[in-house]
Amino acid sequence: MLLNLAQKTVDHFASTHKKTDYFKDVYENGNNEGTSSKMSIGLFISIILWVILVLIIGKLLWNKVMCELFSFCKPMPNVLYLLGLIILLDIIRPSMM
Repeated sequence: MLLNLAQKTVDHFASTHKKTDYFKDVYENGNNEGTSSKMSIGLFISIILWVILVLIIGKLLWNKVMCELFSFCKPMPNVLYLLGLIILLDIIRPSMM
């Protein structure tokens, strides 16, 4: 639901198509038929930036916090190790959406 709203918002402001009163139609009438379900470029770029941000912050937290608190942790050389760890944990325990 939130992803759909973000997608429609980005599509509305980034599109060069004919401008309609989309928000009034959706929020007042509840009518969202005929809207495209494809992912917009803006949403795709924001998801990629979010993943990169999570990987960089996760690496910093791993190296600065985990390695200092627990002696059995070794520093992570690059973010691909963290990406692999996230994918492994998602395979082991998938989130229920």
